[in-house]
Amino acid sequence: MTEVSLKWPLWLSLWAVVSSLVCLWDAGFVLSRPDSMEGGKLAWIWAPYPAYYNVDRSYADLENVWTITQSYGNIIEIVFCLFAFILSLSSSAETQLNSVLLIIITSTMTLWKTILYWIQEAVADWEYTKNNEFFDLLVYVAIPTVFWFIFPYLAIKWGVGVLRKAVLQNKAKKA
Repeated sequence: MTEVSLKWPLWLSLWAVVSSLVCLWDAGFVLSRPDSMEGGKLAWIWAPYPAYYNVDRSYADLENVWTITQSYGNIIEIVFCLFAFILSLSSSAETQLNSVLLIIITSTMTLWKTILYWIQEAVADWEYTKNNEFFDLLVYVAIPTVFWFIFPYLAIKWGVGVLRKAVLQNKAKKA
């Protein structure tokens, strides 16, 4: 029986790093409002954001508890994701296995947060997005959000597959 590869695929490593940077930028915007908004002293850092928060008005609403809460959740997610990535670089099989488990957990958090975003918007009768033309909603919200469904799902599927193979390999060694 061949040894189970615990090495992360390149796409997963890239996703972990790039999505963490995007989430950090996003959380920074939300938690720095109103200074991060158009006309604010930090607005230059988030120059493209007015285009987004004119489509998803929850980002313009300084009192929107969900937006603030998910930003703190982003910070926790970033810490877990980057820690998992760092663990994945280890030469220790046990540490690499822990990275696989942690990326499954982190990806589940990411996927669930994305699902919750859409559920809360639907329950609120599309309060923050119903003002849009279909094209704007598609380009600024729906298409970018697809990545936060697809990549976490793929990471979970990959990780569970690795763990399943590792368990079967361990059972075979004991037999």
